[in-house]
Amino acid sequence: MNLSDKIIKLRKAKAISQEELAERLGVSRQAISKWESGQSTPDVDKIILLSTFFGVSTDYLLKDNEEFEPKTQHGGADNVFEETIEPRVSSEDVRHVLNEKYREAKLITMAVFLFILSPLTLICLLSHGDAGIIKEPLALIIGLLVLFSFVTLGVGLCIYSSFLISPYKSKLRDIRGSQASVSFLQGETERLQKRRRLSYIIGTSLTIVSPLPLIFYSISHSYNETVAEKSYIYFPLCMAFLFIFVSFGVALLTNAGMRDEALKLLNSKPETNKKTVADEISDIYWTALPFIYLLISFLTGRWEITWIIWPLSPIIPQIISLIFGRNRKN
Repeated sequence: MNLSDKIIKLRKAKAISQEELAERLGVSRQAISKWESGQSTPDVDKIILLSTFFGVSTDYLLKDNEEFEPKTQHGGADNVFEETIEPRVSSEDVRHVLNEKYREAKLITMAVFLFILSPLTLICLLSHGDAGIIKEPLALIIGLLVLFSFVTLGVGLCIYSSFLISPYKSKLRDIRGSQASVSFLQGETERLQKRRRLSYIIGTSLTIVSPLPLIFYSISHSYNETVAEKSYIYFPLCMAFLFIFVSFGVALLTNAGMRDEALKLLNSKPETNKKTVADEISDIYWTALPFIYLLISFLTGRWEITWIIWPLSPIIPQIISLIFGRNRKN
């Protein structure tokens, strides 16, 4: 029996597919197929991996007349393989997956920016409609078209971002917590530390100062007749200032936060990073937040106030984490 036949026999005896064997050995399924068809021969290091994984000697694999002699190691071949074989992960693998996570963060950031900015056109046009500059039905139609276009594009970006990391999920399991990952991410964290701090400072500052023009407008509107007469100019400008600053501020915070999460994810072992109930609730919360924002805004019609949902949105997940963290300790 030659090597290709032995690999087929051992694989079928373990009841695993070519894909599963390829994943365990860190090779492609095509490589396994070529080994089993005799088109190519495994390298020496792969012969050793096959020997360890199937619990047979290398002599049995390499010599045609060698009889099957399973290795007598405590705990069985699977346990031995899991304990002694460290998945081969290079810094390039880590960088590639991390870049995909960064791309995901950028897309989500763009989606958040579009979600927050979506009602601005509607608000501005309706204020012009009240002043008689544009017919209100036309203002409403155009504003809603822009709003739903922005929301649709944002949802599309969120859906597309979820597919970015899918091809690397099997590799992600090997990368997380590996030696290459820890050493690479340590340098990456130090390199981006200043940029992350700057993003948090600027994002928070933009969000805080965003309502100032609207506050000044509200005060001046009561005491200055000129401001009251030209409210169709000043009010849209104040709202544009508010929405644009909040959009940029929350986008910066979102991007920085997602990059931090990506670094933490790749720097921890999978078993220590299992999703808790709080994590599941937070995932549902962030997914539903844009729709909650739009629903409240449409029902109340107070778009100039409901924007506050976005700067306050990170508080809820923190409260959830505190509640469920305390329950786990109790």
